[in-house]
Amino acid sequence: MTPLTPAPPPSRQIFNLRFTAKQLVRTSKKCEKEEREERSKVKRAIEKGNIDGARLYAQNAIRKKNETLNYLKARAAPPPPPPAAPPPPSSGGAHLSRVAPLLPHPRPRSWARAWTRSCPGWRRRRR
Repeated sequence: MTPLTPAPPPSRQIFNLRFTAKQLVRTSKKCEKEEREERSKVKRAIEKGNIDGARLYAQNAIRKKNETLNYLKARAAPPPPPPAAPPPPSSGGAHLSRVAPLLPHPRPRSWARAWTRSCPGWRRRRR
């Protein structure tokens, strides 16, 4: 078992949260800019009569708009909880060697014979 890494101090966690939030805002602004570019491409394509190209540019613009919204939603979402620490190993627990004699046998001795006779096509299964 690997030892757990110590949690960073609260000031470092706050810094990391702020940094991530700023990064998400920066990325969302970049996507907004790309969306505006795609919209201008749509306008130019329609003016030239290129409807198929305009449709593609419009799809890209919609995708960029959704990306922007997703980045802003991620920024607004609360951070995930820290991982739970595993329980310490116990020295007096029940071992499998102690429990194994108490477990029932996985299947009866006549399992193969009963299975082949109870299933359709049992003669094909016999060798």
